[in-house]
Amino acid sequence: MISLVNGMYTAVINGKTVKRAKLSHLEYTIRKAAKSEPVASTPVTQSKFTINQRFGFLSDMIVMLANGDQPSVVVTGPGGLGKSHTVTTTLKKAGLKDMSILDDYEIGANVPKNAFVVIKGYSTPKGLYRTLYENRNSIIVFDDCDSVLKDTVSLNLLKGALDSYSKRIISWRADIKDEDLPTSFEFKGRVVFISNMSSTQLDQAIISRSMSVDVTMTTEQKE
Repeated sequence: MISLVNGMYTAVINGKTVKRAKLSHLEYTIRKAAKSEPVASTPVTQSKFTINQRFGFLSDMIVMLANGDQPSVVVTGPGGLGKSHTVTTTLKKAGLKDMSILDDYEIGANVPKNAFVVIKGYSTPKGLYRTLYENRNSIIVFDDCDSVLKDTVSLNLLKGALDSYSKRIISWRADIKDEDLPTSFEFKGRVVFISNMSSTQLDQAIISRSMSVDVTMTTEQKE
């Protein structure tokens, strides 16, 4: 469990409390100690940190996710603050290619190993299942796609995708008419949720499986 205390990232590693000023430094320490299990954090909220600190935390969290050390990041706060820009820019700086616009790539070309896709708008549970399957080895960014965070079936699929088990198996046991979709598969990808909702409105099972940051600004911070 990673927690944030007085601006310091803190974790218990091999029975000892370790503190680092940057999330990437603590990540390195965790990896050096051969801890391969994903770690969750307490939410970063506006009551403890400045807006610049929280965006810095967000960038560090996305780097951790890009490196494969965290299965999920949740970003909440009103629109127009730069959440999406920060996430996609950080992923690109980490060496990942944006595969969101498939028209930019030749048909039949191999999908880059280090890639991410941005999903916007509405998705049915079955549409989510297909998205998870088609991007099972990549990073999926759900940007203002709150339908997947409200539907019970979709939430169950996401919980399976974000589990801390060595193998994350996702299943769809209802009838599947699409022959290219299996009834179950192993998900090795990672997920970012960007939402205008507050963290208190989201399913806590998703929050508990993720690192989360709320970039809501106070009136004073907006001025």
